[in-house]
Amino acid sequence: MLEKARREEINTAVGHNKKLATKGYFVIGSEKIERKKIKEKDWSRDSKVYTFAFDFLETLPQFYRNNARELNVDEKGSYHLDDSDYADLRREAVVFLNYILDTFAQERDLTAVELGGQGFNLFSSFPQDFFRRTLGVCLEDIRMEEEKHEQSEKKHSVLELDILDTKGKALEDGLRKELGLPKTNLIICRMKGPLNHINKDPAILDRLIRNWYKLLKENGILFVQFIFTSNLEEDPQLLETIKKWKERVMSEFNIDIEVGKKSLRLHKKPGAPEELPPATQLFK
Repeated sequence: MLEKARREEINTAVGHNKKLATKGYFVIGSEKIERKKIKEKDWSRDSKVYTFAFDFLETLPQFYRNNARELNVDEKGSYHLDDSDYADLRREAVVFLNYILDTFAQERDLTAVELGGQGFNLFSSFPQDFFRRTLGVCLEDIRMEEEKHEQSEKKHSVLELDILDTKGKALEDGLRKELGLPKTNLIICRMKGPLNHINKDPAILDRLIRNWYKLLKENGILFVQFIFTSNLEEDPQLLETIKKWKERVMSEFNIDIEVGKKSLRLHKKPGAPEELPPATQLFK
């Protein structure tokens, strides 16, 4: 059992995140900070694959990292990598895509979810019809009606939910409604700026990771960013906690986890458990 003071600390952290998501503000001392002051678009952005590749490249298996600058980009092929603003990330993007394509090469009826973003630009970078359906989950659907119609025809939808809800039931129900199943093959969560403002108590991160892991099908992949701008006091301790959790999980289960400086990749390999035990059970 957790001590009373620790339970209160976790509840306060959960409340902080919930206010930021549902009421649009949080309070530090006597100062009320509104979400709109933290770049509103950061809570519902529609980023392209290059930026995801940049943030998650270091979490890929060593083979892919070693070949990050040796693969040829197919200018005419399936990858929509024509944004000159990110020309320097083209190869990284291909490596990121190839890892996912290779992992799911034998899978069928694939679906994918971006948590914390609109998802359309990200999943449009994959070969056409690679995913049966794709989904973005964020606080606000910022698309125009025309965009909603066009994306719906391409089997993409956006769900308005608080991804930091530690209960996880609403997200599970949302996947079942939008994708036809409560589980998916790929989950990517890259919150960027908001990570500087939400409370990243390890107990909250543990619950969120377990909730999202539960939503993965066998052989599914989860990418999560947990640090954005470096905090010299907080980050080293958080990173060390996540690395210890990784070693413990990998020592007990057939799960491949790679932790970078600011993000992690988790591969729910065949034979892995349907659900992860809480950290309180892993670290008895």
